[in-house]
Amino acid sequence: MSWDGEAEITGEEILATSGKSAEAYLKLIHAHGVPIGPDYLVEMEMRKNEKGTVYYYRWMRKDGP
Repeated sequence: MSWDGEAEITGEEILATSGKSAEAYLKLIHAHGVPIGPDYLVEMEMRKNEKGTVYYYRWMRKDGP
């Protein structure tokens, strides 16, 4: 399986959307390049590194309907 792209978002950025609308979260991840919509498969994994907690996203375009 080959992914089309990837992005890392810090836990602090994710927490800043906590308690807000789902739209705020979606705008945040989209601003980092994560595509939104039914044409994409998006996977998220939480990791720890030198930045602290980081949310790692990767995605691929779905083939077909």
